[in-house]
Amino acid sequence: MGLDISFFDMDLSFKLYIEPKAKQSTRIGKHKKTGRAMAFSDKSLEAYQDEILLLWKQQRPKGFEVIDHCINVSIEFAFAPTKNLASSQKFAIAHYQRVFKTTKPDLDNLTKPVLDALEGHIFTNDSRISILNTQKIYTHDKPHILVSISKPYNFD
Repeated sequence: MGLDISFFDMDLSFKLYIEPKAKQSTRIGKHKKTGRAMAFSDKSLEAYQDEILLLWKQQRPKGFEVIDHCINVSIEFAFAPTKNLASSQKFAIAHYQRVFKTTKPDLDNLTKPVLDALEGHIFTNDSRISILNTQKIYTHDKPHILVSISKPYNFD
């Protein structure tokens, strides 16, 4: 694993046409037979992360190597407009203006599964991320996740 030098000559951006999904907290419950406490996780999250990885691999630039240096990551989560949006917001979306989503799911719960899916495939470890910028918007396009990666401004 190493650094593709040509990567740092440009930013890397890719769009994943997938409905953004949040990672839910692990639930604790009792086993039906034993009565012992057990942790339950969302199995569909694994399929979601697998789909993210597959979509990345389909778009991965030829010769791309996993990055093992500090990086900046921006993630935009784009959702379909909801029916209860104000008409002015719907108009803005239809005219390609940015309308931020201020309802659930929370950004931290959206971000974690994306970073977990891409870890080891774009960057060696998410500890290599020095700046993380995330946002939720409504889109005129299909729901998607836009990921952009760049080098830090003072990277030598």
